[in-house]
Amino acid sequence: MPPKNDAQNLEARLNKLLAKKETYFNKIQLLYDLSKDLKNPIILEKFKIQLNTLDETLELFKQTIENINDVNVDIDPDYRLNYQPLEMIDTLYCHIKEAAKILDNHQVSQNRQTADEPAVARLKKLEVPEFNGDPKRWPMFFETFKSLVHNNSNLNNTTKMHYLAGALKGRALDVCASVVPTPENYVVFWETLVSKYQDDRLLADIYFSQMLDFKTAHQESAACLNNFLEKFDTSVNAIKHLNIPDLLDFFIASLALSKLDSQTRKLFEMSKHSEIPTYKEIIDFVKNQRKALSSLSKNNQTSFVKQNNSGNSTYRSKSVPHSFVTNNSGGENKKLYKSLTGNCTICKQLHSVFQCSDFLKLTPRERYSLAKEKKIMLKLFKFDS
Repeated sequence: MPPKNDAQNLEARLNKLLAKKETYFNKIQLLYDLSKDLKNPIILEKFKIQLNTLDETLELFKQTIENINDVNVDIDPDYRLNYQPLEMIDTLYCHIKEAAKILDNHQVSQNRQTADEPAVARLKKLEVPEFNGDPKRWPMFFETFKSLVHNNSNLNNTTKMHYLAGALKGRALDVCASVVPTPENYVVFWETLVSKYQDDRLLADIYFSQMLDFKTAHQESAACLNNFLEKFDTSVNAIKHLNIPDLLDFFIASLALSKLDSQTRKLFEMSKHSEIPTYKEIIDFVKNQRKALSSLSKNNQTSFVKQNNSGNSTYRSKSVPHSFVTNNSGGENKKLYKSLTGNCTICKQLHSVFQCSDFLKLTPRERYSLAKEKKIMLKLFKFDS
């Protein structure tokens, strides 16, 4: 631990470096945003002007990352070096350079030929990021690949399939295992990936979980604040860029779902609801489910009611005639339940034997004889003399 004055100086220097890092990143991010709409003359002019400082800005950004790591190590020798921002900035850089290259080629020749040779000649110059099936890496891969390859009119499907198949690894490649990677299947291959991973709700759930799981800092330091910005703030910014109509409602709905049991959550997901479920949809479903379960619970409390011929009296099957006593064997009780709930064996009406008026008029010994004759639960009951 450095002396107090040195620690204050280090933290001041770290804050300055973090501000520089943010500035350099925003410059490259702005250039990347401009590169996606070069058909607009005003945007095209801004892009050409700022493109001149791209390489210099990239080097300054890389040097700033190195300096940030150095200062963090001076503050905390156990600090884990972080070069993750370089991955994102390199991807943006490659996209910008490729957009500039396509722009130059377009300006040189308006009568572009459709032969394959130019595309093949540029094949090694396109740097497409890999995708291993991690949903958190999908947005960057999707935007980059779509811009550099999928929407690139200079490339035919043979070349596009070569890029796509080469970029996929692990689980992402397994998703398309049933599709033969041929030029004819390129569109199917690409759409299979998009169908699987272009899921705003899944990504929103991941980012929201990262926010909830972020551990509270227990000391005041630049390193802790830097960790907060790199993880928590990154998740917040990422979820803001998704197509979520109402973020507050999404947060509440996600918390609500997490508090339900797994079976109820499964039934809700199988029900019809919006692509991004709302809290109202969840509550409406829970209310309907509660009503259904309450109704089923009442029905399971076996209570059979039969009107007599005059309609003035009822009989409930909970009162079993004392002429018969059940044996409590588990397997045979299922037969008993069936007899209690099925059609009457005596008169063929829709009630149990013990609700049958014809059966109830008989003496206990006559009932036993009739039960023996009709083979009614003979193994389940014994005669009570």
